[in-house]
Amino acid sequence: MKRFGNLKNKHFDAMELSGHDAILVDGESLEWLLKIQNEFNRLQAMGEDEVRYFWIEVPCGKRKSPRWYEVCTATYKSFHALRIIDGRGYYCEILNEDRGCCHRYDITWFLKPFYFAVNKLIDSIVKNTDRYNRYVAENLPYIYRRGRIKRKTLYDISPIFRVEPHVKKASIEVLQKSIAKSIPLIKSMNIRTFCHYFRVAHELFFNDEHDDSISDIDYYKDHKYGYLEDDMDVDDDDTFKKFAYDHYGELGLSRVNIHGHYLPEEEGWAIYASTSYSVYIEELLDIAVALDNAGAPLRIGDAQKILNILEEKDYVAIRTYVFHDYLNHHEEGTVIRLPYDEQCDDEGILWTREIKQKIIENAEWEPIKEVKTIELMSKIHEEDEQ
Repeated sequence: MKRFGNLKNKHFDAMELSGHDAILVDGESLEWLLKIQNEFNRLQAMGEDEVRYFWIEVPCGKRKSPRWYEVCTATYKSFHALRIIDGRGYYCEILNEDRGCCHRYDITWFLKPFYFAVNKLIDSIVKNTDRYNRYVAENLPYIYRRGRIKRKTLYDISPIFRVEPHVKKASIEVLQKSIAKSIPLIKSMNIRTFCHYFRVAHELFFNDEHDDSISDIDYYKDHKYGYLEDDMDVDDDDTFKKFAYDHYGELGLSRVNIHGHYLPEEEGWAIYASTSYSVYIEELLDIAVALDNAGAPLRIGDAQKILNILEEKDYVAIRTYVFHDYLNHHEEGTVIRLPYDEQCDDEGILWTREIKQKIIENAEWEPIKEVKTIELMSKIHEEDEQ
């Protein structure tokens, strides 16, 4: 599987889009798209909407390791799609119906040789499915795989991955207090109270120097345009409920949030500090300590999960795509992504090939989903019935 027809990585590079756009095809390009999908239909469906996918290996030229792509087709009623995924996020999507953000192109030049390469590869898969699955399992680089590694083990390999808030002891203490609910809540919440604690968090997050000549209300207005209107009663509890909507407590565009949150089980209002993205855990902890020192009725989102991170009791997820990684999308605390070999050992880069290899050797890896043919599935069903 060292070759994929006459296509090379430069041809796939030419197909690259922003990641949000798609290619809309008709005419001859659509004919080739449907032919490609018919080839895929020789394989067993692997998900909803007739999803079928497999890995291809594409040469990059001399002195460069080949790139691998996951190619996938899907059908829903009259809708047909071909997705080419670079293993690190979406690469491009080719559609026959405009679902928004589409650009119409004639890409016969790509789809025609892609069809013949797919035809040849699927012929090989049908002839010997086990050989194909074994080849992928043995040769797919780990940068394209998902897994996890114990946090203690990862830190032993290299300290560059360590989550280190400025004051670790204070961070652990404030997390424990949040979990134990030992910080008293307040009976009501108004805009003035909220803006005071928002300012504490915002100044720390953006390293703003505190200016006593600016009130908490004016500071909030300067940094969260449009949320606080001049006619709002900043000392009225009911007005706060109308004020608190959408991203009113977000620090910039970070998804680190400071909210006024009513907790019915505790019959009180909390200043609730949280982050959607795992990359901001250190900043969240520094903010939580500052809020606690400022006397906030504090609760911290995902406090137990974050405490497990600091106490090194959890796992670190290994993913192929970590941009905007959501803390609550996996049971592991934080995530890392393995680099390409050529990205290691460069000056100013903390990753080395030795670090990468030790992580690979010590991680737990998810199995790669195997490709099955229609004929193979029929045989399996016949054996089950006997």
